Parts: sequence; structure tokens; C-alpha cells
Amino acid sequence: MAVRKPKTLDESELELMAEVAQRYYLDDETKVEIASALGISRFQVARLLQTAKRSGVVRIAIEHPLVGDVALARRLRAVLGIDEVLLVKASTDITVERQRLGERAAEFLSTHAREGQRVGFSWGRTLIPVVEGLTKLPRMEFVQVSGMVGNDPLQSPISMLATLSSKSQLTTKALFAPLFSSTPQVASAARREPAVAEVLSSYNSLDAAYLSVGSWNPPINQLVQHMSASEIDELNSLHPVAEVVGLFFNADGDYLHTSLNDRRISISVDQLRDTNEVVAVAGEIGKARAIEAIARSGVITALVTTDEVAYDILERDRGQR
Repeated sequence: MAVRKPKTLDESELELMAEVAQRYYLDDETKVEIASALGISRFQVARLLQTAKRSGVVRIAIEHPLVGDVALARRLRAVLGIDEVLLVKASTDITVERQRLGERAAEFLSTHAREGQRVGFSWGRTLIPVVEGLTKLPRMEFVQVSGMVGNDPLQSPISMLATLSSKSQLTTKALFAPLFSSTPQVASAARREPAVAEVLSSYNSLDAAYLSVGSWNPPINQLVQHMSASEIDELNSLHPVAEVVGLFFNADGDYLHTSLNDRRISISVDQLRDTNEVVAVAGEIGKARAIEAIARSGVITALVTTDEVAYDILERDRGQR
């Protein structure tokens, strides 16, 4: 018995199918309204819609204003080899994009929050809306996992912890120290100060941590002004791409050991890797290589980023195969 070949649609049928699909999926017209407007039966409308999906004229992607493209997130998660990828729509307005990222991360944190947890927070403009968006949390403790950059308290983890401490049932621990001390000796002395030592010791028992991501190449970070020329030269010789809490990584996600670490006061790479849940919250297409490097480093378990960054990472992955 001969196998029947599928019927090839002619141009007029394709045009009718496209119009039916446009009216149904984009203009929100009912099948009855479409049938009446085009002079065909409701059953013909249903058949045309089914054929449109089978033939690829209509492609349906499930998205959410905050969640983004679920299939895209699944593909990126597989490529990066991490537990969770959450996507939001990119925006040409960086403030809007950061707000979307922060809201999505706040939703994730709230969903995973448990009584008595200790959660670490670095500083970053993307993390500010995370803190602002947290509501109805159980009794928890939030800890600052990196020292301050600069001397403006409003541009530091201190301001974020102040916001958190104003929320009921939450306690906070601030790290009153710079991210980079002036010398290794000063950093060593600062780490021994009782208040600082208490915070640093708490990093061994974090349940989760939320981090922003800085890019070294291209340069999208605030650290250069706090580094000497020799430290910059040393770092550049190792080809850094990404930075979190003063820790630097190359494009493969390898942690870079430099003399700069002797001046750093923050959580260590080993302490981050020992934390059950570490979430990087970062967008901006210029940071795509840095975000990928951090995801490949073994430091994070989850990533909140934009669809634009996801496409960039996946495209680069295809090109390397």
C-alpha cells in the first residue's frame, strides 16, 4: 500500500493560514469571530490553526514577564552545568533591566527561604532591588560577604543590610572593613579584629549566598582605582575575565591566585564552593563572558540573567564545538 505524501500548501492557503493565526494568537479574536469575518466555518479555522502549528507557521514559546523563555533557560542550564537558570527580558534601559533581575532573584530567594537560614550578600547595583523586593521572610540572618569599595555607605553592602534590618524577623551582620586594605599587613590586622573575625567566621556556615558579577575584560567593574599598577599588570598577565567579591577568574572559570588576594577581605573561593546555594544575579550584554566564566567556575549553583546574555553564551558555545 502506497504511503500518502503530505499535501503541499499553495500560496493562497498559506496566506489564509497566516491571517487566521494572526487574528487568533495576536488579535485575540475567537474562532467564531474569525470564521464570520473570513466567510469560512469554525471547523476550518480550527483545522488551519492546527496545521499552522504542525507546519511551523506558528511557533509557541512559553514566557512570563519575570521568568522569561523557559526553553532557553533549560538550554543554558545544560550548557553551563549548573542547577538553575532564571531569565528575564533584557532592556535597553539598564535601570529597568537591573530591576527585573532583582525582582526575579527576590522571588527565587523568597521561595527558597527557610526559618533560621544564614544568607550571604555581596554588593552590586543589581542586588539592591533584590533586597528591596524581599517581603514576608521567616526569621533569617543576612551577612555581608565582601568589604566596602570606596567610602560612600549608600554605595556599599552596608546600605543593603540597613534595608534588610528594617524588615521584621531579620537580623544582619555587617563587615566594617574595606574590600582591599592598603597593605597585606593591614588586611591581616583587620581580619583579627573581633567584630570582623566574627563575620568572617560565619562564612563557614552559610546556607546561601547572592553575588553580583564584575567584568574585567571588557572592563565593567569598580576595582581598578583600588589597585596598584603592578597588581593590574600581574592580573592582566593571567588573562582575567570575571570578578566576584574581589575574586578573579579566567574565561575557563579557573580561580586566579594573585598577590592582590593578600589585601582582600571577603569570603573565599573555597567557602563559596562549600555553600549549598550560591546565586549570581547579573545581566548586561557586555558582561556575558564574565557571567559565563563565573558559571563555569564551580562557585555558583544558580544564575539569574537576561535572555540577551543567554543567547550570547549559547552562540559562543556553538562556535566552539
